[in-house]
Amino acid sequence: MTKVLVFESDHAFAGELRTELGRLGCTVHVVDDGNAGLSLAANDRPDLILLSIELPRMNGFSVCNKLKKDPQLKDVPLVIMSSESTDETFEQHRKLRTRAEDYVHKPIAIGELLGHIRALVPIDANIEPDAIVIDDAEVIEEADVEEVQEEEEATAPAEGAGEREIDDFLGGAFDRLMADDDEEKTRAQVFPLMPPAPSAPAAPPSPPPPPPPRPPRMRNHKMVSASDGFTANNTKNATTATPI
Repeated sequence: MTKVLVFESDHAFAGELRTELGRLGCTVHVVDDGNAGLSLAANDRPDLILLSIELPRMNGFSVCNKLKKDPQLKDVPLVIMSSESTDETFEQHRKLRTRAEDYVHKPIAIGELLGHIRALVPIDANIEPDAIVIDDAEVIEEADVEEVQEEEEATAPAEGAGEREIDDFLGGAFDRLMADDDEEKTRAQVFPLMPPAPSAPAAPPSPPPPPPPRPPRMRNHKMVSASDGFTANNTKNATTATPI
């Protein structure tokens, strides 16, 4: 019988998952808290994990990081479900060593989600109703959670310093990416885009420089003196005089 651990804060969707997976003969545990789910997985190893990113107190990506670093749980098939993450976010997370086996966007039809599940674990569709077992997860106190985590750290094999540094660096980079994305969404909601201010009119082109002054034109004048005029008149009078 397949044991499925579901991290989901949407109670209506969680109820649909429990009903449909229960009909297929799965034992379904539903939690809406990351720490409670981690403790439950450590105490009772599931065959499949359905992990919603939108969880209170602990982001689903952080839960995935912890599960995939656990030597006892890292090989459990894990499907990440999100109603807010983009395809680009999923692609960035696929590059991490602590990546999930599959990624789906919500809302998603139960039938489509079952197709993703069947690709990872066998589930029997021919189960009698009397064989259906659906369990609710127990609420675990924080002290119990810390005790389980201390036991896991004590029993886990030592990890190479280089690998641990790489994991921490990539995980931190992805967390910063998610934080920047959330901050950008908040800024867009608080400060909606304003229309761009009209641009100032272009200054008119400067007039061309004036042409250089033209040089004065010189003209030749024939200068005639007063005496010349008087002589000419006398000559004319003398020529035309009538003899006595």
